[in-house]
Amino acid sequence: MSPINQYKTGSVYQELYDIFGKEFPFDNGWGYELEDAVIINKQHFSVDPSKPFPGVRYEYEYVRYRAYLEVAWAPKEERLIGISFPKRKQFLIADQNGKEHDVHEVRVCGHNYKSEIICYESQYYFDISSFFGQGLVLPAN
Repeated sequence: MSPINQYKTGSVYQELYDIFGKEFPFDNGWGYELEDAVIINKQHFSVDPSKPFPGVRYEYEYVRYRAYLEVAWAPKEERLIGISFPKRKQFLIADQNGKEHDVHEVRVCGHNYKSEIICYESQYYFDISSFFGQGLVLPAN
């Protein structure tokens, strides 16, 4: 079980809004595996359709927020401060229904309470089918 799954009570959208006060166009799960992929939804109620949709930017923001939550909700002896999360690799996969998914492999590093540098590998799965291949385009009026 992931650290987040121990504490979350609502949708990924609601949890991030409750904790950080920001609206993100996210549905579904926390992105720990393909079946739990974060759906980045271009038609989400929080999206202003008159503006370009920065789907990839949302992926990177999500990586940052989930990494912060993982270390914040870890047991005290496992918490890290000063975290960084350099991307190791990123690739596309399609699920059995042909929906496109972006996968980020990230190395999360920080200092523990003993000032030791601790790192772990993490994967983030995103369902990007609502905007894949569309670029930053404004909808026609």
